[in-house]
Amino acid sequence: EISRKLLRINLSDIAAMGAKPYGFFLNVAIPKSKSSKWFRGFISGLKTDMSKYNIKLFGGDLSESPKVFLSATILGKTGLSCHTKNFAKCGSKIYVSGSIGDAPLGFLLTQKKNNYLCSKKIKDSLISSFKLPEPRISLGKRILKGADFCTDISDGLLREILLISNQSNLQANIFLDKIPLSSCVKEILNKNKNNKEEVWEVILSGGEDYELLFSFNNKNAKLFNKV
Repeated sequence: EISRKLLRINLSDIAAMGAKPYGFFLNVAIPKSKSSKWFRGFISGLKTDMSKYNIKLFGGDLSESPKVFLSATILGKTGLSCHTKNFAKCGSKIYVSGSIGDAPLGFLLTQKKNNYLCSKKIKDSLISSFKLPEPRISLGKRILKGADFCTDISDGLLREILLISNQSNLQANIFLDKIPLSSCVKEILNKNKNNKEEVWEVILSGGEDYELLFSFNNKNAKLFNKV
């Protein structure tokens, strides 16, 4: 799971550029105490997602370290264009590629001190979202022609929107009832009404969702909604 997430969070950056992933460099530093079984599991995860996303390992470094250290650099290919703009336009509509809040809530559910009420099925689903995000590669390419900007949500929805708003000298209006939430997140909200504000703070600011965040002006939004 560690090696697969390492690839996927980097693939999310490729998706945010509207590019096609091609290959990667990998640096691994591990303690002597890490057994060959651990390393075989790490390699197995790499092979699984290298096949899934059709990417190549170009090379890298393997060394010894007191703690596990991992670093991947992924390269992608583009056609005539890629997402290079970091500026929204006045009146544009803001979109996300999927539901928000699953991954940060999943992370908190892995902690012993979490006090959220939910079923085991919901807990397992949210933790899975945290461990294995889904890079939106095809969508990143599909919106190349019409999006004002595109980025991935690694640091939380509000932080990413604030960055774009400041760069664009604009204000973003966000409505809670318009934010797409999964059935799992809705259950957390329903079963933890005493902590509702805290849950919303996690949803909006928690990060780790790795969904795409982008905007379309009104003309392009009509075309996008038909696709």
